[in-house]
Amino acid sequence: MKKISRCINQQLTSLYTKAEKLLWLNQRILNHLPSHLASHCKVANFEQGTLTLVVTTQAFATELRYRLPELRSNLRKNEKLYELVTIKLIVSQNEMVVNPKKGCKKIQTKPEICNNLRKEAQSFDKDLGLAIEKLANSIEERLNNQ
Repeated sequence: MKKISRCINQQLTSLYTKAEKLLWLNQRILNHLPSHLASHCKVANFEQGTLTLVVTTQAFATELRYRLPELRSNLRKNEKLYELVTIKLIVSQNEMVVNPKKGCKKIQTKPEICNNLRKEAQSFDKDLGLAIEKLANSIEERLNNQ
């Protein structure tokens, strides 16, 4: 029986190989993170000694930033990633929750959160409702100015 790599062209083979490597890396890295961080982090790329991780929010990115020296050291020592020089973090615009067992699922984007805040504001008393609407408008305005 032929291997699947012999049935497809060279470009697809290289993409498949890279995807397998990224999946392997993702599993290894998530094992070195606390569960609350692992569910908000995934591997985006690993090239020329730079590991790029995507994090769902700035808050998780900040916490992860403090753990980077230890993470890099553990990956080099325990996972034999000797070529790892630096770890780069990217905060995702479309936030994703990563569950290593179930894959990824989309959670609300920031505009959806603003709309939901406005809807919820109607269920509170007048003053609190106005404050929540004002907050949603302020967030939306900042997003539009980015």
